[in-house]
Amino acid sequence: MDNPQRKRWTREEDKLLASEYVYRDPKSIRQVAHKLNRSIRSVEHRITTLGLNVHNHHRNAMMLTKEPNVHLAYIVGVYLSDGSVYKNQFYLESVDRDFCQTTLSSLDKILDGRLNKKIREVDRAGRRRTYRIKVASSDLVTWLSVITDSKNRIPREWLGGNRDYMLALFAGLLDGDGYVSRRKGVLNKRAYSIGLCGHELIYGAVRDYEWLAIELGIEYRKKYTKGGYGFVTYRFNNRSFLESGAFFTVRRKMRRIAEMRLMYGVRSTTTMTAPEESG
Repeated sequence: MDNPQRKRWTREEDKLLASEYVYRDPKSIRQVAHKLNRSIRSVEHRITTLGLNVHNHHRNAMMLTKEPNVHLAYIVGVYLSDGSVYKNQFYLESVDRDFCQTTLSSLDKILDGRLNKKIREVDRAGRRRTYRIKVASSDLVTWLSVITDSKNRIPREWLGGNRDYMLALFAGLLDGDGYVSRRKGVLNKRAYSIGLCGHELIYGAVRDYEWLAIELGIEYRKKYTKGGYGFVTYRFNNRSFLESGAFFTVRRKMRRIAEMRLMYGVRSTTTMTAPEESG
């Protein structure tokens, strides 16, 4: 029997498992194990990891072969930053209500079915209020886990070199883990800084983040913390960021980007708009 932790699962194997596994059908597990030349224990472990052991009673279904579009690319970016999945549900918790709203709007466009569009307010003693959404769709959860190798990669081949898709995915990353800071008392270009940070970067996606920045023409510097194996922070060159057409959809960050565009005299070069907010 192979150890499920030793032999790494490929994306092709995950796709076959997701397409052929029947909920709580031991026969289908044996058949998939035989096709993949894996043990039943290994298949059962992967089913649990991908959340396929939870029956989807909801109408929020989508095909794993979903063609790329700006809204789905944005959700991939959100998942790689602040988003998370558990069993058959997609979660997002943020201090920015409009981030949650934009995410819900994009999810509504890519999922066929009714969504729970309620944004829950979360108050914790001594902490800033946050907002939380959760959407049930086992197909979406499986697809996100497979295409990103459980947050370990950006799906370069799925993006197909399309700049609008890359900008949309980058926007999801920026809304979650990006920042636009301004030093008080400084009234020049040096007052602003734009960057990206997040603990997910330590898990193997660092080169993909750098690839995305290079493809979009954004110059950057990176800094490691915690002895080189912790958080990775990217500081972007302000002008190259503005000229690339990269954008945020979070209003408080958008306001500072607008200030920077005026100061640098750079207009947006992208024809894409941020995912719309629903009422």
